Amino acid sequence: MTAALTPVTDLDTQRRVTEALTRELEPRFAGTLTLDQVCSGVRDAVADLRGSVCVEALPEMAARLAHYRLQAKLHAGLDTATPPTRTVSEPD
Repeated sequence: MTAALTPVTDLDTQRRVTEALTRELEPRFAGTLTLDQVCSGVRDAVADLRGSVCVEALPEMAARLAHYRLQAKLHAGLDTATPPTRTVSEPD
């Protein structure tokens, strides 16, 4: 017999997952994103998944979504911070 999967609605579970994932992801983005940016990214991912995934899947799904979004934020920041360079052979 398998247990029924319940949607994530418990705020305490969301808080615990958010804290754990922030601790896990913060070292990966240290020096490139602030702790507040990482925490906000994780919190948004958990909130976006609320009610869409079962509680058992929340940690993995939120970790993947937050990591993807933080990477995209990092790359978007690099794209806008550095103007494109042209080589001498490219026309104006």
